Amino acid sequence: GALFAYAAALTVGLQMLVSRMVESRSALWLTVGAGLATIFAFALLAASPAMVALIGAVSLCSIAQMLVGPLVPTAVNALAPPARRASYMAASSVAVDLKDSLGPSIGTALYALAPRLPWIAGIPLVAIASLGLGVAIGRARRPLRPTENDATPQLRSAVENYR
Repeated sequence: GALFAYAAALTVGLQMLVSRMVESRSALWLTVGAGLATIFAFALLAASPAMVALIGAVSLCSIAQMLVGPLVPTAVNALAPPARRASYMAASSVAVDLKDSLGPSIGTALYALAPRLPWIAGIPLVAIASLGLGVAIGRARRPLRPTENDATPQLRSAVENYR
């Protein structure tokens, strides 16, 4: 309970400051930065169960969320074909719901096998997800053939400067 309250307070207190500090950074930078922060958090948790490691990991996860949280819905909107935008937004929402409902039970099951397993297994998953989103954004910025429904102008203004 106390660590969740700490994470919420950290996010509430710092979200606008972090957003202002990184508003000129590219979406790829934000995605990779959030991925690295999460990977370091998982590495901390895998290395030590001490309270200081827990506080450090929660802090890093909060920073990761502050970096990429506002980016994801904007990126989904910008990357989705206009006719399918609602479906893409719904799929994104379902993915978040699955993460929130299945994540704790899968993590607990992995923890039952070995206390460090959730964090060790999570590191490559975070790396893949971070790079995947970064590559998708990069492809949208450099379309092979521009079309009338090109997401590039929207992506540059809405994703890279998501304030």
